[in-house]
Amino acid sequence: GLARATADAEDPVGADTLLRPIPPRWDPAIDAFRLMVRRAQTPDIPTAERWVEEYPEEVLYRLVLARSLSRAGQPARALPHYLAAVAADTSLDLREEAADVAVAAESLNTASLLLQDVLGRDPSRDRALLAYGRTRARLGDNQEAVRAFEVIMG
Repeated sequence: GLARATADAEDPVGADTLLRPIPPRWDPAIDAFRLMVRRAQTPDIPTAERWVEEYPEEVLYRLVLARSLSRAGQPARALPHYLAAVAADTSLDLREEAADVAVAAESLNTASLLLQDVLGRDPSRDRALLAYGRTRARLGDNQEAVRAFEVIMG
């Protein structure tokens, strides 16, 4: 009750702190409430890591950790968490975001595959076409890079 009142008072961190003594998976209703409270937070990396450790199957926690690591300039550590989120979320925007992180992590093949998926679903996404062309060029596939750039130029 106190955690719910704290959340209603727009203090999600305080509500989450009050829920901490209750172990994960103890009560599905509490897990759902915990997830709702955590959606309103932007945690630091150790907190996000704890959330993933508690609920490794929860896509939102993986994505929160991925974004925290990415913001901290750790794309190689962020990428596996992005890929876990992408596996469960069909959003094209998330795939583009993950592709950007893959490029930053020098995982160009992964970036290329993510961008191919985006373009296979929506070939009109100029941002994805540009990123795909640049990625293919960095991989030495100049023919595919030029094709992507030609599509952008119309």
